[in-house]
Amino acid sequence: QNLGGGFWEDYVAPDGCRSTCCPCRKPPAVEFLNSGFMIGPMGDIRDMVKWSLEHYDEVSTLGDQSVLAHYWFHEGHSKITLDYAGALCLTMSDLKPSALFNLTQ
Repeated sequence: QNLGGGFWEDYVAPDGCRSTCCPCRKPPAVEFLNSGFMIGPMGDIRDMVKWSLEHYDEVSTLGDQSVLAHYWFHEGHSKITLDYAGALCLTMSDLKPSALFNLTQ
């Protein structure tokens, strides 16, 4: 599946991707680190969160996402995998209701 080349376009609501800070890519794509969901060995997660707290003021540009993205790029690229397919976790805030529910009458 070409998840970055328009796959999600049919699923995003017309007024989706409303964020003015970090608007969605056109066409929509799952391509960025999201620090709202973490899964893995507890020791690795602890190390990542500890590093993030210790370096927050030094590397933050847009909050926790940017700090963890910095960690991913510079410290933990061999320990972190992004779920580009949305197979483990998918944010549903900007999806069409019909993408979530069977809306037959």
